[in-house]
Amino acid sequence: MVKELAIVTCKYCGKQFNRDILPFVQIPAGTRFRYAHSDCYKDAFQNGIEKNEYEIVDPKDNVMCAFCKKPIKKSSADCVDMGGGRYMHTACAEKDKLREKTPQEKLYEFLMTQCHYEFVPPNIQKQIQKMIEQNGYTYSGIHGTLRYWYIVKGEPIYKDNPVGIVPYKYEEAKEFYKLKQLLKQKNQDLLNQTTATKYITIKKPMIEKKKSTAFSFLDEEGANE
Repeated sequence: MVKELAIVTCKYCGKQFNRDILPFVQIPAGTRFRYAHSDCYKDAFQNGIEKNEYEIVDPKDNVMCAFCKKPIKKSSADCVDMGGGRYMHTACAEKDKLREKTPQEKLYEFLMTQCHYEFVPPNIQKQIQKMIEQNGYTYSGIHGTLRYWYIVKGEPIYKDNPVGIVPYKYEEAKEFYKLKQLLKQKNQDLLNQTTATKYITIKKPMIEKKKSTAFSFLDEEGANE
């Protein structure tokens, strides 16, 4: 099945193509990107239609950096395999480690890793947003439910709709984590009790003077005189 966002429209000829198969150019357009066939871009650049020079991305060797969204060659020493079909420039990977991710990013990262997505498909994103708005779910709650179902329970993941199970297992997952937290707290309390330092106060010993009985017979003899 072809990923939805892999099908793009060429900026110059207006025809659609699969950027996972054909060489292409990624062109910044505000906060998003437009795409073009490599040959269409070359013609536009040579004829002065396109003023900016962009790198041609070959899908056989190039991938998109999951952090900066710019192309990177998988064969390059600057490319870091993040797992789940995700790659980053070395510098981007370091920045990504230092940055505190939002609950949404953690959820999307989980989906990309488990489903081997390059990005979370728009239909999945819309489905997640709908559950948040209509069901009152949270990104962390959805993430926790997916971890419970696919990691803890070991159920096979349905890559075409991995979040479809969430409404059916959300409450079950919530109870699982509540119980897990309760058991963790009880174990911690028990550990604190067994390892707590007990202080025992010992009274200062009183020395009781006793008469020596070693020579008591002398006293007895004196008393009898």
